[in-house]
Amino acid sequence: MPADRRFVDTNVLVYAYSSTEPGKRAVALALLKQDIVMSVQVLGEFVWVMHRKFGVAYDVLADIVSGMRTYFEIVGVDGQAVQRALRLCADHGLPYWDALVAASASAMEAGCGELLTEDFQNGRVIDDRLRIVNPFVE
Repeated sequence: MPADRRFVDTNVLVYAYSSTEPGKRAVALALLKQDIVMSVQVLGEFVWVMHRKFGVAYDVLADIVSGMRTYFEIVGVDGQAVQRALRLCADHGLPYWDALVAASASAMEAGCGELLTEDFQNGRVIDDRLRIVNPFVE
């Protein structure tokens, strides 16, 4: 599994751009200095959380997203990603939106060996290709 490219879930981005948990923020910021991939789904979830939970204005979020598009690879979600997500739901018992994160932008299709998230079981390997890593556990 190639671990040099890492796929980030929404929570990593939220911690990087919020100050509610300084320890997690420091970890998230360090992770974002690596070769990071995310999906349009993750980016959309980030916008929703930052606006709804933290009150960040849409024009500010537009600037943040513009910067992210410059520095990170952002992969799309298509019909094949949905099919892969449904298979992961059936084969691994994942909730649909989590399966779409794992399948769609697909950490796997994007050539990532790791999915960085606190929403899955740390250390779990999906389809012998994708290792789940919770970067916030010690």
